[in-house]
Amino acid sequence: MSSTLSVARCETTGDLDERRETALLDSKHRTGQVPYLGTHILTLPAAIRASQEGLNREGFLHHEIEQTLELDVDQLELHFDADLLYPGMMKMAVKRLREYRQEMAFSLHLPFRYLDISCPMERIRSASVDTILDAIDLASELQPIHAVIHLTGNVFSSYKSGLDPLIGEVMGYVEESLMKVATLMAPHQILVENLPPVDFRYFMPVVERLGLSVCQDIGHIVLQGGDCGKFTRSHAALIREIHLHDIERRYYSDSMQSLSDHQPIGRGTFDFATFFATLGEIGFQGSIILEIDDQRLMPMSVQHVRNLIQRHLGWDSHFAGQFVRDMIHA
Repeated sequence: MSSTLSVARCETTGDLDERRETALLDSKHRTGQVPYLGTHILTLPAAIRASQEGLNREGFLHHEIEQTLELDVDQLELHFDADLLYPGMMKMAVKRLREYRQEMAFSLHLPFRYLDISCPMERIRSASVDTILDAIDLASELQPIHAVIHLTGNVFSSYKSGLDPLIGEVMGYVEESLMKVATLMAPHQILVENLPPVDFRYFMPVVERLGLSVCQDIGHIVLQGGDCGKFTRSHAALIREIHLHDIERRYYSDSMQSLSDHQPIGRGTFDFATFFATLGEIGFQGSIILEIDDQRLMPMSVQHVRNLIQRHLGWDSHFAGQFVRDMIHA
């Protein structure tokens, strides 16, 4: 962590209280139950593709922003892992995107690759938390409405069974880490994402104790063999954002197949009509963020989801987006 950020965090209690109060007041205007449609931007898969195509940092940033603005969405969710290939990318992105604060809402997908806020080894856990705090500091001038966070690292994705003793042990470390993150964002602005293969029931005690919110990723649930509708109904009061993408079943032989998520809407096998009907049942009016790996295929997915929103949720995403922008600047 830079010395500047370290000093900045050693503010007086009064300064920190004022910052927290500002975040809380801001969240009342900018979060709540307000419907809007958005997409992620500056993801690592996009950065890899740009690097393979020979784009430099400036070229990648320009291409991503221009391509995303053409979608006419209401919210952009910034990923931070593009910095792994293009160092300094996010600092440039924030500087460029701040001119659009009058046009749309911003949210954050906090960095997670090579990080683990649940790690029993204090140095790794502390460095992971510091990296996340740096990201929040960096993006603060965009006035993000909330931030999505991964509670566990890659170690859990390596195991399909026998996780119970380990996950139970590390949740104390997770809670400690989240309390530090909550010094820079109001707790309900921190959205815990469901992650395979960990059962979300392990996360719920911490979510409830700290007053956090939930980000439901439908692909992650499908990959675990779960029921998206059941998850939605069970956590209806806490879900502020949906990560939406299709899941494609790929066959390698008569006996081998796999599931691939983050596919364009309509390419895979997910039943979106039934899922959106469930969202309608619970009166969902939070964020719907499209997470499609190939940004070039995003336009058709945006239109598909707009149609689903109008049919099942009863609101027009363009109208809702203007409502969000009016609230932001009220």
